[in-house]
Amino acid sequence: MNDIDISVIVPIYNVEKYLGKCIDSVLKQTFYNYELILVDDGSYDNSPQICDEYAAKDKRIKVIHIPNCGVAAARNVGLDNVKGKYISFVDSDDFIEETMLEDMFSLIKSNDYELAMCNFRIYREDIDTIRTEEFSIEGTVLDQKELYEKLYAKNGWSYVVLWNKLYKKEIFDNIRFPVGKIHEDEYMIHHIFEMVNKAVITKRVYYNYRYRCTFDSIMTKKYNIQRLDITDALLDRVVFFNRKGWYELEYNTTSLYLVIVRSKLKIFFDGDKEEIKRIAMVRRKLFKNIFLFLHNPHFTLKQKILILCLCINFNLYKKIFELK
Repeated sequence: MNDIDISVIVPIYNVEKYLGKCIDSVLKQTFYNYELILVDDGSYDNSPQICDEYAAKDKRIKVIHIPNCGVAAARNVGLDNVKGKYISFVDSDDFIEETMLEDMFSLIKSNDYELAMCNFRIYREDIDTIRTEEFSIEGTVLDQKELYEKLYAKNGWSYVVLWNKLYKKEIFDNIRFPVGKIHEDEYMIHHIFEMVNKAVITKRVYYNYRYRCTFDSIMTKKYNIQRLDITDALLDRVVFFNRKGWYELEYNTTSLYLVIVRSKLKIFFDGDKEEIKRIAMVRRKLFKNIFLFLHNPHFTLKQKILILCLCINFNLYKKIFELK
């Protein structure tokens, strides 16, 4: 196939229960000129066989089997093998509406945008409910600064997630997902938006996100130490905004960072040696960047003192915030 318009990347790990519906939803698209890249991340259930069976029936499907390295590495392998001019990510337990690719392609091409975003449904298996995440106004066009500001809006996570978007391929020419990390969308989104001049957003629902509460799901394990990866991701964004001189966005990010650090410390501080070691690393990284926070004009004196306490005297910080 030559001149492929869209590359759809699906990272896969032990999702035999959901994989067929995911792949079928892509194959049923009204848009035809795409490739579907299935990256099997060392699955030990029937997922590899399911991928190979689909590939044998449709020439648009490319299957890549790799040793288990995590979803970030699987996405990177997909990026290294794309042929399309635009890229879409679909999680292997989710599914998309049949006009998603056609309509999103039309949106992004309408004025040569770098990014298109759509609305999505959330399915929660634990409480058997469905809700739709809302964007602002259909047809909204945002510039780069407005995209960054939306990260801290009421529905900010809708802008952070990777899978409700269609990207121009050039966005990923020089960036890749951080291997071994979860919250990879938090790591990536500010670097992605840096490559975007204009993004178009629609309220139409094209993506169906499945929130699974299973024993092997990292994101639904309440006390998994890997959840601390988000602190590294947000600290990277703090430094990123500081370098740009966008101090209000730096302040917003730091405020969110401190809230999350506080909540994570409350969970992990009395944990095992590995958890305490990781917490110490979080505090060292905070201290390394302390001057960024102290020189930000948006922080009050009290806030700066609390940040110092967190870095230097954790017991005092615990007393101030009543972390017991």
